[in-house]
Amino acid sequence: ASIQGEAPAIGHGPGAGDPVGQGRVVRQETEAALARMLLSQYASLGPEAEAAGRPAGQERAQPPQWTFELPIVARGETGIAQFRIERDERGRSGRDGKPAAPVWRVRFAFDLEPFGAIHALLSLQGEHLSVGLWTERVEAAAQLGAEVGLLRDALEAARLTVDEIHLAEGRPPAADGRAATHFVDRSA
Repeated sequence: ASIQGEAPAIGHGPGAGDPVGQGRVVRQETEAALARMLLSQYASLGPEAEAAGRPAGQERAQPPQWTFELPIVARGETGIAQFRIERDERGRSGRDGKPAAPVWRVRFAFDLEPFGAIHALLSLQGEHLSVGLWTERVEAAAQLGAEVGLLRDALEAARLTVDEIHLAEGRPPAADGRAATHFVDRSA
């Protein structure tokens, strides 16, 4: 499934303004966040857990992946960024015919003001990096477009060869055609 960030929730729930109540809310939210991380880690073990019962020599249907969510705080608001890390062993062969390094893909998305929803795809093979950024707001695309040179400079300073930085408006194509989901519906 594709991934998508979650916009910040407004803090008007139980305990707002009451320090003891706020402490209870923080504790409950922390326990809920830890439970989501634990569930995410269990869900990420799916292919490896299946491999234990798979006959020798049978290939895995999908590359291994790890999906998780992290809170991001900006301007006093907390949003949720969703990440997916995948390793594709079927990297292209090098020019010398030898197998190339595996391709690592990191997809992430977040939704914070003033940019709104931002989606990213980073593909790394060896030291070669390609970056795709999608914004759902025209003004965010313009702002990010003005800073692409700084991003390239920072990546190259980290000794990565930047093959491409692609910036587009809208949403990225889904990796597998399914809709984005979160582990927990926080809207209730």
